[in-house]
Amino acid sequence: MLCYYVVIMEHERTSINVALAEIQIARARLSATGAVDVEGGQLDALERQVTHGEISPAEVIDKVQRLLSGRQDYH
Repeated sequence: MLCYYVVIMEHERTSINVALAEIQIARARLSATGAVDVEGGQLDALERQVTHGEISPAEVIDKVQRLLSGRQDYH
């Protein structure tokens, strides 16, 4: 049973790291295209939420992709 728990914990940590990487990629893209203050604040909030377990990594990735997609639709 302990082995199964360790595997789950490792998977969760990996998922969080993937979500944090998506946030960093988004920061780079937004920086390259002239991000506005609101976008940076949204990414900061998502980073806090995922590291505190308030939001799932999958939800973070979805929100980051929607943020970037919305920006592409705007420009």
